[in-house]
Amino acid sequence: MSWKELDDGTEVLNEPDELVLTLYLAIEQSLHMPKKLLDVQVLNPELAELLTSAHPRILKDPATGEQRRPLNELGLIRAEVEYRETTIPVSQSATARLAAEEFGSDIRHAPNLGRLHEKESLEASVFVVSIHLNTLVMLRPELRNSFVYYNYLRTAELVSERVLEASLEEAIQIVSRWSQASYKLARNTVHLFGSKILDPQIPYVLQPGDSDNILRAGFVKNRSRTAAIQSERLARTLNTLDDFDVADRDGPLDEFLMTMQEATSAFNRGLNRSAVVMTATAAESLFNTLLQLLHWEKCMLPDDIAEQWDELAGIQARVKSEFSSFLGGNWDLSQPGPLHDWAQRVANLRNDVVHGGLIPSDPEVQAAFETTYGLVTELVDRLTNQRNLNRFTRTAVLLAGNQGLEKRNRWTRRVRNLQEMVSEPDWHACSQNWIAQHLNCLRAKQTGWKEKPLNCEIILVIRSADGFIAALEHAPDEGWARSVLNPETLVAELPTSIARVILDAKSPDSAAYITLQIERTRSVQGILFGERLPAYRLVPNLRIMVGPPRNPELEFKKVPTITDHWRDCQSRAQL
Repeated sequence: MSWKELDDGTEVLNEPDELVLTLYLAIEQSLHMPKKLLDVQVLNPELAELLTSAHPRILKDPATGEQRRPLNELGLIRAEVEYRETTIPVSQSATARLAAEEFGSDIRHAPNLGRLHEKESLEASVFVVSIHLNTLVMLRPELRNSFVYYNYLRTAELVSERVLEASLEEAIQIVSRWSQASYKLARNTVHLFGSKILDPQIPYVLQPGDSDNILRAGFVKNRSRTAAIQSERLARTLNTLDDFDVADRDGPLDEFLMTMQEATSAFNRGLNRSAVVMTATAAESLFNTLLQLLHWEKCMLPDDIAEQWDELAGIQARVKSEFSSFLGGNWDLSQPGPLHDWAQRVANLRNDVVHGGLIPSDPEVQAAFETTYGLVTELVDRLTNQRNLNRFTRTAVLLAGNQGLEKRNRWTRRVRNLQEMVSEPDWHACSQNWIAQHLNCLRAKQTGWKEKPLNCEIILVIRSADGFIAALEHAPDEGWARSVLNPETLVAELPTSIARVILDAKSPDSAAYITLQIERTRSVQGILFGERLPAYRLVPNLRIMVGPPRNPELEFKKVPTITDHWRDCQSRAQL
């Protein structure tokens, strides 16, 4: 064992006979890192004492016999890192290989317009990380079989699977730290470097430190990546939405499921903090959606509920206070069960991440996933007991689907009869309209309706009963509308074909209201507007209630230029 002077003048211990494990870590992105790095580990006093007890002369200058270095400066080479920027030909990408296997490399009858040039390539980064196994064994007590000889790995046979995996963990940790340093210096947009963005198997080469001879070569299993792949299977097995008729259309659980998809994607890329925050967001969305649906089925108005909605209350307080009046039962989060598990493994974990900077472990994230998917089952079970199913049939069907009810022996004749009633609205569309109006009213409660809407339209409303008209301005993206107080200013210049629409509106088969969107090509100067209200109060056919549709709160007027023209058309039609 000898001292080795580095380029910056510092000295580290070096033993030519030690084994070095070289790993090749590649990702399809350029990181713009320093070309060569030498990672040196300064040992703590306990490890330094251990080393010097095995090699008592290691600190002494051979010429003078005096101590060469204090213990707190004793350093070992942890790893040598070489960074290579490279490119991967497009023809070697996974998609290109699959296509070649499926169709063959010679596609004779397809147009070549979409084919990339043969020289096109993808940027990639390769980290060649050489782990010094002496240092690794010093730093990881579980790999040592003796407290006397720290450098016992002298033959390839002693490099076990556990040593290989520990070396991979070390390599990833070192490169991850350097990628963070790269971002601090260059603010370059890069992936957070971690095991989950690497391949499931990592190639390695084992060599003596002073020789290019290869003692062994093979692959190390990247267990974190395979665990991430298994988590996707877990999501499939725990997902209670197994009714394709529900999954294949817009539904109330879409936001929950899409947020869980983001959480799973973040976890699979090593972003554990983001995964936990998104999982907690998904669970909160699930609770809020259920509460909104319960209000909807009770025929409560969305703007009234928005006034009562306490947005400052945390989700745990809302769960404890709001649900029991609807669904009964015990909602105490301190009692053992799925709700307690959610509070501890998801909500509180999210708080630790957001407010305490915690980086959750993989098992903690996976437990949060399992708990949140299990929460769906728990809420649907509570919703579909006999008492609640009779009170909230529509909500139960929306959340569980027909197959979910059938699995619970709850898809009864009464449920089917209600689904088939002609007087019932489209439950999906109606409830989604209610929720959208509720969210818009919550925003308006905080900031008011925007003075300059991003997108609005002018609508002419014709009442079929008598042909009288009203007009309104509607901002669908922001959920409000307001009456035009002088609609005659709008209709004066409308084409005569409008009169034909009014005539058709008088037919027995016409809808109660005919709405026509007017192009807003000219200035609205001179038009008088009423107060802004939630859109459902004014826009005809915007159905948000389970009960009979509300008449729009519009003041209809007899406008001579339209109604007289309508009479002329009607007279000519009778001749």
